[in-house]
Amino acid sequence: MHPIFDLVSNHTRFVKPWKEEYAAWPAARAILASCSVPTYFPPVEGQYVDGGVGAYTNPCYLAAYEAHLCLGWNPAKTTLISLGTGRDPHTRQPGDADRSRFPNSPRTGTRF
Repeated sequence: MHPIFDLVSNHTRFVKPWKEEYAAWPAARAILASCSVPTYFPPVEGQYVDGGVGAYTNPCYLAAYEAHLCLGWNPAKTTLISLGTGRDPHTRQPGDADRSRFPNSPRTGTRF
């Protein structure tokens, strides 16, 4: 399952290969869209961005929920891999955001 946000219809889509409406979608489209974090990457096909943009900011929870409760997978025999951009919420200071997003920007004193 790949949660993506559709900017045109303004709602979250859950791309699943067994759903008829997504059967013709290449896996690359679903993966790119679910990884297309705004401000870091452009929307896929000018329409699809990371599913965390919508109401579902924790797609790992959605995947675990569906795997266990909808598909009947045993959590003890399932591995969930999250490649997120998380951080320790208590370590940022004012001005840190400039340096973390653009590590080589002129504002940090280094050159491109």
